[in-house]
Amino acid sequence: IVQGHLKDPIIRYVAAHSQRQIRVDGAFQANLLSLHPRIVADGVVIGNPAWMPPGQTAEIGHLELGYDLFPDVRLHTVIMEGATLHLVRQENGYSNWQSRPPGSGRGTGPPLIHSLRMPKARVFYDDARRRLKFDGAITAQDLPGGGPTPPLRIDGSGQLNGRTANFALNCDPLATVTRSKPYRFDFMEASTGTLLTGRGEVP
Repeated sequence: IVQGHLKDPIIRYVAAHSQRQIRVDGAFQANLLSLHPRIVADGVVIGNPAWMPPGQTAEIGHLELGYDLFPDVRLHTVIMEGATLHLVRQENGYSNWQSRPPGSGRGTGPPLIHSLRMPKARVFYDDARRRLKFDGAITAQDLPGGGPTPPLRIDGSGQLNGRTANFALNCDPLATVTRSKPYRFDFMEASTGTLLTGRGEVP
């Protein structure tokens, strides 16, 4: 377990790599000398990247990250409790959830996540490009009782462009996600008497 004097160097490294200001106001633990490193932190504040106006992307009351190093680096487990997300996209397409600077070319993307639990996160979504604003709560988690490879379920409710909206996504299991095949989901969205359903996939 790494604590104390290594907390600041670890946070500075992650902040520099992600090009964001990152602060941990609460407890911090990291087990790095393992094939399955793990980081646990309370009171995490993540700022906007350098290509966006100043502000915060996320405040997370309790964060747990579990990594696998072999056969490749992946995020085995992500737990975010007491989270508030401020997701913003400008008309030029720049967004604060991008992992790479605009115009820097297509990268490999962030590490694959194989298990997720994010209960009742408060989400503010402001998309100037698509003229969408959402203010509500979202829960994302591996479906309880789904066996060794449970599907991912995302539920949300709140105000979408000033109108009450509810939505749900049923997604492929995160435990089996790979970069070699599309990630599939189906969705349902209900708002002001209108029901929208469909299917999609992410390359």
